[in-house]
Amino acid sequence: MPEELKRITEGFRETAGGVTDSEADEIFRFCLRKMEICGIENQEEYLPRLFRDEVKNFIIRRGINAITALRRMGVAVSV
Repeated sequence: MPEELKRITEGFRETAGGVTDSEADEIFRFCLRKMEICGIENQEEYLPRLFRDEVKNFIIRRGINAITALRRMGVAVSV
């Protein structure tokens, strides 16, 4: 993973529960595949922007999944 993406990952570690190294690697691979499918030519410029957005999306999805799991268990959750 490029250094710039590692810095982005470190920035997110301090907020919203952050992401682990393995999660960041998974997001990185997802970004590469997404750029390949979409035919993005300027990947060096686009990758940091896409990665940042996908990390945010990952954190949001993880929160939604946690709330859903708690509600299924009958725990009252106020958002």
